[in-house]
Formats: sequence, C-alpha cells, structure tokens
Amino acid sequence: LMVQEVNDDILGLFHTYLLDEKKYSNVSYNKVTSILTSFYNYLIEEEDYLLKNPFRRMKRRHVRPVVETITKEEYKALLKAIDKDCPIQILSTGEKKYHHYPWLKLAIQLGLLTGRRRDEIINIKFSDIKTDAKGKMLYIESEDYKVNRAKANFSESSKKLIYIPITSSLKKLIIENGYKKFKETVTYILAPEKTNHRETLKNQMSKGFSHYYNKLNTGRKLTFKCLRKTYITHLALSLGLNARVITRHSSEDVIIKHYLDERVIARVADGFEVFQNTV
Repeated sequence: LMVQEVNDDILGLFHTYLLDEKKYSNVSYNKVTSILTSFYNYLIEEEDYLLKNPFRRMKRRHVRPVVETITKEEYKALLKAIDKDCPIQILSTGEKKYHHYPWLKLAIQLGLLTGRRRDEIINIKFSDIKTDAKGKMLYIESEDYKVNRAKANFSESSKKLIYIPITSSLKKLIIENGYKKFKETVTYILAPEKTNHRETLKNQMSKGFSHYYNKLNTGRKLTFKCLRKTYITHLALSLGLNARVITRHSSEDVIIKHYLDERVIARVADGFEVFQNTV
C-alpha cells in the first residue's frame, strides 16, 4: 500500500479496526490518528511529497480529562508502605520484580513538594538551590527539559528555565538530605551515588510508586504524575490561575484541563455562599 493510496474506504476500515477489533479507548484512538497525521505532515512539509493528508479527515473522539490527585492520607500511607511493605512484585509469569530503592521515598517527596516532572527531579543538584547574601534559600533553578527538547533549545542562552519555590516542607527535606554538606556543589539531591545512566531512575520511580500505591487498595490507579497534579491543584487554590507564573504553562486552559482536580476544588468550596448572611 502506497502512502498516496490511503482513501476514505481505507480510513473507514481503519476506524472500525481500532474501535471494534482493538477496542481502543478514545484516548488511544486519538493518539494513533495523531501519530499518523504527524507522519503525513512530515512527508508533505519536510520531504515534499505531493499528496494530501488523509488522516486530517479522521475526527478525534471526545475525551473528558479526569485529573487524579493524591490525598494527604494516601500520601502519608504511601511513604509508610515504602518503609515497611514487601518490595517484591510477583508477576503472573512467576517473575519477580524488585521495586525498593533507597532513594524512592525521597523521589516521591520531591515529586509532591516541587511539582516537577521526573526529568527535573533526577537532575536537580544542590548548586541549583539559589540563596541570598545571608545564605537563605530562595528557590531552585531548573531546566524545563520537556519544553527544551520539543523546541530544540540546546544552547544555554535559549534554554527555558523554571524557578521552584522552596516551601518550609521542601526546605526541611533538603536539609535532611545533606544540604549543609553538599550546598553549592554539583551533587545530585536524588540518588547522588548514581552518577551514570540516570535516565533509568525515571522508570524505577514510576514503577516503584505504582507498586506501593497499589498496596494501599484505594480502588484507584494513581501514577507518579499525580504528584505534580496534586501540587498544581493546591498551588492554584492558593494563587488562583496566577499559578502558571510558577508552573510556566503556556495558558490557563492547560492548567484547567490537565492539572486541576475539580473534586478537590469543589470540596474546598464547601460552605461557600453567593450572598453572605442572607435569610
């Protein structure tokens, strides 16, 4: 089948295949069609193929974003589970997976208290902690790896930076994990002993989080990403949509659609009255 031979009949068969045979959810359906749309755009715009993009005609299916955040009680229980529960997961094949790492608890704490992605968490160094003339911690300066990769911002002058507020809880955590010893050095805050192949930490963080969270039997399937969503939800409650000044999202819509847990917002609004002291 040549790329120029994809027509409406083939699109119809493909549509049926994704839904009826593969049983794809709307999210998966949209992901597949977006990949193929991007592939054809590449052929047309970069390789100068003289054809139309047939996948533009495939309508994206409606997806209702569901933002899941972790509760304070779940978070505390999760940290306790890491301290005491069995770190071994036995798969259906009988294979054993080991999920305990001495730095896993700290990774989860940093995920919640900084609200940053895994890329930033594994790369934060003590030298990234900026202080004033008296040595007071001000903020953490970090690279926005996701944006810089997407926009090919590889030079130091073009890289997008983010500035992470240091709350009292984050300050305490940093001090407990060697700040006095390592301040102003290029030592990693997370797993400083692991200087090579740090990308492997990201997968271990995700799998370790899921393993221990599932042991809580909450009936929910949370992932490591929920820590960032929890941070941003509560930051928005405190600062309103001005929170994007800190999160550095491109628009308020991005925060509302992908990061705000509306159920948390609704619970905080309990007791709200449009007109106070009315009969």
